[in-house]
Amino acid sequence: MRVLDRWRSSTDAARFEAYTWWSIAVLLWIVPFFALGVAGASTADLAVADSDARLPLTRTWTVVVVVGAAALQTWSATRTARESWSVRLGRGTPRPSTLVLLLASTVLLVAVSALVVPSSDSWVSSAEFLALVAITAGVAAYGARWTFRKLVIAVVPAAIVSALTNLLMREMGVRDLLVMAVADGLVILGFGASVWLSAWMVEVVRRLEQARHVEGRLAVAEERLRFSRDLHDTVGRSLSAIAVKSELAAELARRGRSEAPEEMTSVRDLAHEALAEVRSVAAGYRTVSLTDELEGARSLLRSTGAVTTMTGDADGVGPLAQDVLAWVVREGVTNVVRHSSARAVGLTLVREEDDAVLTLVNDGATPAPGAQDAGLENGEASDDDDAAVVRGNGLAGLAERLGRIGGTLRTERSGRRFVLVARVPADATGGGSSTAGSAPSPTEATVPAETTGGPAEAAAPAASSSVGTASSPATPSSPNAAEVAR
Repeated sequence: MRVLDRWRSSTDAARFEAYTWWSIAVLLWIVPFFALGVAGASTADLAVADSDARLPLTRTWTVVVVVGAAALQTWSATRTARESWSVRLGRGTPRPSTLVLLLASTVLLVAVSALVVPSSDSWVSSAEFLALVAITAGVAAYGARWTFRKLVIAVVPAAIVSALTNLLMREMGVRDLLVMAVADGLVILGFGASVWLSAWMVEVVRRLEQARHVEGRLAVAEERLRFSRDLHDTVGRSLSAIAVKSELAAELARRGRSEAPEEMTSVRDLAHEALAEVRSVAAGYRTVSLTDELEGARSLLRSTGAVTTMTGDADGVGPLAQDVLAWVVREGVTNVVRHSSARAVGLTLVREEDDAVLTLVNDGATPAPGAQDAGLENGEASDDDDAAVVRGNGLAGLAERLGRIGGTLRTERSGRRFVLVARVPADATGGGSSTAGSAPSPTEATVPAETTGGPAEAAAPAASSSVGTASSPATPSSPNAAEVAR
């Protein structure tokens, strides 16, 4: 019952390995029974082995010696095959003692076949065949750990040794000796290749099983990455809005203005909205609306005191394109609020032929230290791709989203003016997801160091534009909040 329970609990790869191994083991352990038949048949009608035996023994001792030598050689061959199996699958290391024991037991069985078992006048006697079986089992058991080329090379000396052993048992001409060597070589190669291919198949099955496990772990890692990116994109804008409105409420309270409670109520509503969004992300049912994001962006930008101009609407843009552009609006506006001192912000959504183009412009970008050194101007990548691509969840995450449906993300800079341009197929459908998971092209995924608003993102590429992460400031430095309070 324990064996059956272990079999049921094993994986398909483990079952295949067990079946293959025990098939080989059974084949190896046929040798002692074959030796028993050879010894018994050769002395069936004799009290003493006939005069052709070089070391005549009684019938009983002939059987005992031959079967004992065969059992010892089979045990050694099985032990060696198991070690070869482990070495092939990367579970163990070869031990010299195993090879020494295999050679000694094989030589012993070959010697017993030549000296004890009586020979006959047939083309292949039982003694000669027993010696061939011993050599074949040894080569097959040890050769499973080699490459197939090494196995073929090892067959040549093994066939020569087998033919010379036959020459010791009886006289034969050079032609017969060559024919015997070729025949023995084919037998050794056939059985050795069978064992080698069995070990190779088990290795392939094991690798496939490992690949399946790796694929599962990668799927989990990809889902975690998606969740973290979506959480960043979802919560970032809300936290930025809460920070700005909190500053505004604090300034209004210090001035004794009656609007302070109203602003704090707005902060509370934003907190509840952020909580609901986090829950929707965790549940995997989050959706974004481009129209809602545009309205939210207008409200948030105006609350900072920036003059906001919006042109265009979501009409004529397909659902998939709207979903992706909504994330662009959310991330782009969040960066403007957190990382710039913009006085004027423009957001345009137009349709150009088959593409929907969203452009976000602000006049408050601050140059990032070392940006020129990185060779990043007007959204163009330098020769050093690592310097050009921002690693993280912000604009790089947007480029990845856009790339999945055939879109691009481009940034331009002129003085303090910073432009973010997202272009996607307006009628993109789920068919575009065929590229999902593939990395965007270098041009599409390139984001210059001076991001939408400025120094915070460019100064810490490792953190990218992580909104709401530990590396981000707890409260955005937005001078516009105090101006609005005035």
